[in-house]
Amino acid sequence: MKRFSTILLLTGVFLFTTCEEPTISDTTPPFVAITFPIDGSIVNEMVRINCESTDNKGVEKVELLIDGVLTGQPESTEPYSLKRNTTLEKGGSHTILVKSYDTSGNRTDSDPISVIVDNSGSYPNPVVLYSVTYENGSFVITWSDNNDYDFSSYELRESMSKDMSDSTLIYEPDVRTDTTYVVIGIDVNELRYYQVVVEDIWGFQSGSNIEDGDSRNWFFKTF
Repeated sequence: MKRFSTILLLTGVFLFTTCEEPTISDTTPPFVAITFPIDGSIVNEMVRINCESTDNKGVEKVELLIDGVLTGQPESTEPYSLKRNTTLEKGGSHTILVKSYDTSGNRTDSDPISVIVDNSGSYPNPVVLYSVTYENGSFVITWSDNNDYDFSSYELRESMSKDMSDSTLIYEPDVRTDTTYVVIGIDVNELRYYQVVVEDIWGFQSGSNIEDGDSRNWFFKTF
């Protein structure tokens, strides 16, 4: 009787195990395509690379490659948008490609596109440096506002040379309306030169006109 029960038990296990559905592995790769920018576009500063990716099971992530090199962080949430700072790249043609990975470990590369990086027009608008005045042993320096959306800071530079060679940074405000600075301790026989450099958030710079601060013969200039 014990032997019969053992046979029934083993038969039940066999029937149970043979009724399980076989596991079917997912070998279908995801679909991925770049939707923006278009092939041959001219890009500058910060550009967004948009793509769409779908899969029968689910997309895990997409990654951006520039000239075959992985860049930045992968994106795992739709809509898939990957940012790239083109100021980190040399000007000229670059190849963009997006890799998509599904949740089963399959991978697909998008069709590559080429874009042209051109940041030559990305330099900030220069400010106007007004005439430097001498008042009570000080040079009063004033310049116009920079109203670029990507303004970062001003650099007020001083030099003893008219061409601003060997200039030194004497003031660096990061508020666009902070456009006045007073250099104190100026003798009555001083001649110095000044220039304001505007820097944007990308690190591009533009210089203003150069103005001199001249305290020589200042008494006679006031009459």
